Amino acid sequence: YIAKQVIETVYTSNILIQDKHRIKADFIETLTYHNQDWLGRIAQEQDWLGKNLTAANIQELLESILISDTVAKAIAQNPPLNPTKTLVFFPHNPYPVKTGAHRRCLEMLAGLRDLGCEIVLFSSTLYSDQPWTQQSIDFLKVKYGIDTFIYQATENDARYLESCRTKSQPDRINWEYFNAPGLMDSFKQIFRQFQPTLVVVSYSLWGRLVSGKEFDAVVKVIDTIDLISLTLQMFAVATPYFSQPLIDPATIAMDVTDEDFFRNLNLRPEQEEYDICDLYDYTIGI
Repeated sequence: YIAKQVIETVYTSNILIQDKHRIKADFIETLTYHNQDWLGRIAQEQDWLGKNLTAANIQELLESILISDTVAKAIAQNPPLNPTKTLVFFPHNPYPVKTGAHRRCLEMLAGLRDLGCEIVLFSSTLYSDQPWTQQSIDFLKVKYGIDTFIYQATENDARYLESCRTKSQPDRINWEYFNAPGLMDSFKQIFRQFQPTLVVVSYSLWGRLVSGKEFDAVVKVIDTIDLISLTLQMFAVATPYFSQPLIDPATIAMDVTDEDFFRNLNLRPEQEEYDICDLYDYTIGI
């Protein structure tokens, strides 16, 4: 009875059909290997006493439940939900994998795919740490079923970035540098064409991509990893202690090894970064 209730609850719910199958498989494994008491109850109900209960036996029971009128009607009334259309921005070409950021991007794309999402990846030649190639685009399509759109940098973009460089301050992030007008406009065009229900942007540096009321109706997630404006301040403070090619532990100042080294400096993230994160419904950090 317990097994029936669990499976019928799952299969009459509105979760994705692939999730129903995965839950059923996990349920079978749990009953088979981890709970002998439940196995005994199922055996008694099915008059299986004396039989050698295996995953296949329990599979038989669950399959008989799945074709019951109640479940059949529930599945007919609740067809699988449409996959969530997801627009992902990542500033770099993640394949071939050469950095932890590349690997993280591919793992996130794989996770979204496994959740049943239909994905469009938006990137650009403006900021990528390795060139985009047709091989990379083909890999993402074959491996993950992902369509990729690459915004190609223009001469106007080059002039814009150069203008931003002349205004940069050594102790602050030049947020404008990472939001070239051409990139922003292109992202909005793809957003309008694809009409996603979920937008995922990597790094607060490009967080302004979702600026505008047209993004209000969708779920927005920023994968910012850390507060970059704070991290850069920490790097600036620590770099002089570790700037030599070969580091001799005996020459390192003791204060830099103190666990409260950064806390005592009273460093603070820039307000701009908080404002950018506030554009999103959810923030992913490490």
